Amino acid sequence: MVYPELRGKGGATADPELRLDEARGLALAIGIEVAEAFTLPLRSMRPGTLFGEGQIQRIADVCNIENAELFIVDGALSAVQQRNLEEKLGRKVIDRTGLILEIFGERAATAEGRLQVELAHLDYQAGRLVRSWTHLERQRGGFGFLGGPGETQIEADRRMIRNRMARIRRELEQVRRTRGLHRDRRQRAPWPVIALVGYTNAGKSTLVRDVANPASAGQKAEVEAVLADLGVTEEPGGESQVPLIEAWNKWDLLAPDERAMRLDLVKVQPASRPAVPISAITGEGIEPLFAAISAALTGEARRHEFTLSAGDGQRLAWLYANGEVLADEAADAAEDGPTRKLSVRLTARDFGRYARL
Repeated sequence: MVYPELRGKGGATADPELRLDEARGLALAIGIEVAEAFTLPLRSMRPGTLFGEGQIQRIADVCNIENAELFIVDGALSAVQQRNLEEKLGRKVIDRTGLILEIFGERAATAEGRLQVELAHLDYQAGRLVRSWTHLERQRGGFGFLGGPGETQIEADRRMIRNRMARIRRELEQVRRTRGLHRDRRQRAPWPVIALVGYTNAGKSTLVRDVANPASAGQKAEVEAVLADLGVTEEPGGESQVPLIEAWNKWDLLAPDERAMRLDLVKVQPASRPAVPISAITGEGIEPLFAAISAALTGEARRHEFTLSAGDGQRLAWLYANGEVLADEAADAAEDGPTRKLSVRLTARDFGRYARL
């Protein structure tokens, strides 16, 4: 694995070692054993190979010594660069995008996720059919209504990819319609929906932002840029349409002085976006995180007074299931029997749902 560090104007600003560590983690996530990883400085990018001849020879030597089957470039490769490197190294070559697509493909759990990954992979491959394999340059004769001089194998392969992509898009549309029905059903359900968002490999499965990573601030900035693109926030780091809570995971990995410094940062976080230090491995901070989530979900709730028939089990059960019942006591009997007086905190949305019962 190599990280190409472009020196000079417009060059990379990321710490090379941090980038390589992150790329190692991505590779390990899908069971790839990284035999060797290092940085190669570039004064300029070669259009045909990205690297210079001497650098390519160094890569080839390391690949031969380590008996490596795969060469990963922790950066972007053009189709021509990928093909030429494969020719010169005699090995499969992928770039960072290809690696991430492999991770997504392995981890996609839903039908929609698998289709989206396959569509992204086909789109990625469609521009990379300029390979070294000679059969792609052959022409096959036309037949039937095609006629004419025929088409090259590469054109046939591209046509097959386009057809498959069109089929996937049709399937995705059907899946989205089905998911739309499920989404409507969830919105009618009595519980809220919470989303976990975070940087790749930062620990979303064990609650989100890796505060022990030296690049944590940069990773946060990238995630916020995506949230802005999705319209969740007006701009990176700006006001949000929904409550946002930062879960600072891997707190246990920080030294005491580092913890003290970051606790000072917790205190100055805006009220609209609190930060909660947690450790998924020790459990520290999980209860405060749940409390912060609860507060965010009920922050707009208002106190309402209800007087109900004691026999109105449906509405009573609904209020207990969807609101925070602050008081429940017997009230004066009405013409139709005993009544109960309840004081309940409800959000505006839930109050509207109650009114429709």
